[in-house]
Amino acid sequence: MSGVNCQPWSTAGKKLGWPDVRSLPCLVLVRTILCIEPSGVCIECTPAFDFDTLQDLLAAKYLGPCARTCPLDIGLPVRRPRLYMWFDSMSCLDEEHVDVASCLLA
Repeated sequence: MSGVNCQPWSTAGKKLGWPDVRSLPCLVLVRTILCIEPSGVCIECTPAFDFDTLQDLLAAKYLGPCARTCPLDIGLPVRRPRLYMWFDSMSCLDEEHVDVASCLLA
């Protein structure tokens, strides 16, 4: 599991997104994932993170959904929503799973 710098997508970070220089480690992470090709990757960030662009960057080799959750969801007295993104390598999935996942994510 990995996290990415949240500042480019947070209110405190002025919501600059990808043009923010602090988003560079995320792009390095994407390049590393595509080069190393792990069977699965879990990435965590603030809910305002640009999941669609990350999904597009990894689409050549990975499929994956995201889920927004917060410690409050499981009864903990902490309000810190997070976005969890899971990507499976298409090379580890058989054709039927890729077809089903593609339909679900469309």
